[in-house]
Amino acid sequence: MAIDNGYVETIKMNLVNLCDVGIILGLPCILPMLEFVNALMKFAKIKDVFVCDYIATIKICQTDLYKM
Repeated sequence: MAIDNGYVETIKMNLVNLCDVGIILGLPCILPMLEFVNALMKFAKIKDVFVCDYIATIKICQTDLYKM
């Protein structure tokens, strides 16, 4: 029904993303990745180091997730 509706582009894009097999198969990988990033943050905090380009990489990941 949303595919025939031409003026609701965001709903159409969400429907296309939900029907994409690659996105559906990639969803179970997000939680382990977030757990790894959390462990990396804790390690960097304990060792009092700054991970190079870490903040820039996180911002890129956030925008990619937002666009999905």
